[in-house]
Amino acid sequence: MAEEKVGTVEPLSQAQADIFDVSQRADVPQLRKHAVGLWGVLFLTVTGSAPISAMLFNTPLAVGFGNGLGAPAAFLFATVILTIFSVGYVAMSRKVTTAGGFYSYISHGLGRELGLGTGFGAVVAYSVFEASLAGGFAFFLNQKLSQIGTATGAGWLNGIQWPYLALLMVVLISLITYFDIRITARVLGVFLVGEILFLLIFDVAMIVRGATTSTAFTLEALNPVKAFQGFPAVGTLAAGIPAIGLFFAFWSWVGFEMAPNYGEESVNPKRVVPQAMYISVVGLGIFYILTSWAPFAGYATLKDVIAQAQGNAAQFYLGPAQQYIGLGVDQALSILIITGSFACGMAFHNTACRYFYSLGREKVLPAALGRTHPRWKSPHIASITQSVIAAVILGRDPALLPAAPRERGPLVEHDRGADHLVHRSGVGAVPAVHQHRLRQRRPRVRALARPDRSRHHRGGHRPRVLSQEQPAREVQDPWPSHPRKPLVRTALPAGRLPAAARLDYCTWSRPYVGSTAWCAWPARTAASAAA
Repeated sequence: MAEEKVGTVEPLSQAQADIFDVSQRADVPQLRKHAVGLWGVLFLTVTGSAPISAMLFNTPLAVGFGNGLGAPAAFLFATVILTIFSVGYVAMSRKVTTAGGFYSYISHGLGRELGLGTGFGAVVAYSVFEASLAGGFAFFLNQKLSQIGTATGAGWLNGIQWPYLALLMVVLISLITYFDIRITARVLGVFLVGEILFLLIFDVAMIVRGATTSTAFTLEALNPVKAFQGFPAVGTLAAGIPAIGLFFAFWSWVGFEMAPNYGEESVNPKRVVPQAMYISVVGLGIFYILTSWAPFAGYATLKDVIAQAQGNAAQFYLGPAQQYIGLGVDQALSILIITGSFACGMAFHNTACRYFYSLGREKVLPAALGRTHPRWKSPHIASITQSVIAAVILGRDPALLPAAPRERGPLVEHDRGADHLVHRSGVGAVPAVHQHRLRQRRPRVRALARPDRSRHHRGGHRPRVLSQEQPAREVQDPWPSHPRKPLVRTALPAGRLPAAARLDYCTWSRPYVGSTAWCAWPARTAASAAA
């Protein structure tokens, strides 16, 4: 009788491993087989990278605060690194064909425990991404509608709040993705072709101009060494940090990794998915290098390029397009940034749905998420679930909530308070001011927002509310020479706060027990407003 091995784990054979691949089981609802080819997979994945958004958003930041002239070199470096990454990623896609993406690959290679953690992380990331892109879509659409309303006299277009436009995007995406994936691929294909076409027109026109007239447009921008170099601060211009430029260069490829998620729905996935991966990485890389280099031709000197990127990033591309190309290219780009955000949001919606579907059919999440539509073979329940999640995130925006009545804050004396100066700006545009101090014991941060919430202060202490008629006065410092005193002493001017820093509510205290401070709100009078 052979001696049984103890304490060793034998690797599973391919036949045994296939038992755990539920995508091949007949009793599991299946996605539509052979629905999309190479072009369909490319449309579904490259739109996730959103080339026009990547260029108009990321390139000004990479130029203005990162590498300066070396921004195209940063995209070149990112292309090389991501191509190397794609070699291993493609090898996994040839072994496993599944809609689970990273979740399935890591489960097969490193174990189900790590795979589940990756799956849940991917679900959260892709779900939130759609809501964030809906915000970008709504912002640009709101701006465009305001321009149209001003030009045509349709004033009602100026009053549409952006959260409603964001919810409109979520609803439209939910309707389109409910049906056959081929419909989604065609819609995304139209948007993607429009983005690339107009950006190529911009690239060709600017490169031709730069070769003859601009001193900022040089071949030195393609030197790989420049990817790791910044630039010093000059005058009012901030210094550039190479890591910032490299980060935004790599960030421009977010979404290309979604190709394996469509393996179950593609024609010949062992061939189509690898091809889509390499084309998206290398093709986008060449396109990004040219498109990040082209706007340099629209400026006389490198200093002008950096100044525009830091001071008015929104016009970094649109300005040269309007000045040197015309023909409505700048207006087309301003419209394509809206459609590009929509397409990018739809791409991430599709991928989130397939993660929900993959986890649902394996009973990790509710099994209903793993069902497919009897006719369209789409993960329709997962799609509706993702739309609800995005809508809930957007629905929590304060712009959609009923406005609470404004209160005039009284003078408050308190102790044992928070170590923050907490305020809510009357116009919503003044940034919060915080005073942070390190302590040996972690304090319980309690911000006094309104007098009726004072019961939440530490230890149940209720601050003493003084008369509103008392004038505002300077902050009292009980320990002026204390060794833990802040470096900068905070004080309130007598009578009122400056008009530029008016606060609705605030609390202030020293960061140790027993401290006492006075805080006052400005009197909303005609005299103070005029000043």
